[in-house]
Amino acid sequence: MKDKIIKVLTKIWAIGSFILLFSGGLTFLGYMAAIIIGGDTGSAIITFLYNKFFSVIIYINSIFIIIGLIKMELSGEKALTFSSKKSNKNT
Repeated sequence: MKDKIIKVLTKIWAIGSFILLFSGGLTFLGYMAAIIIGGDTGSAIITFLYNKFFSVIIYINSIFIIIGLIKMELSGEKALTFSSKKSNKNT
């Protein structure tokens, strides 16, 4: 049962990460379009991205971070930790 939950959470987290990476690309394209268009229209595009789009993306990102942390806790993964084992590479 625990393995099924981990697999489902992994898939949800992976899909969410892909969506967020895609939205980052859309943000970049939006800024590039605003720079090329310029004027009041470009300003309106940037204002929309900053006020509406980013707030939604940050909220969604927080949800997927929590899902990823739950998955790591259930599976026993440890990321960015130091190991107490010494390697024998230099001997």
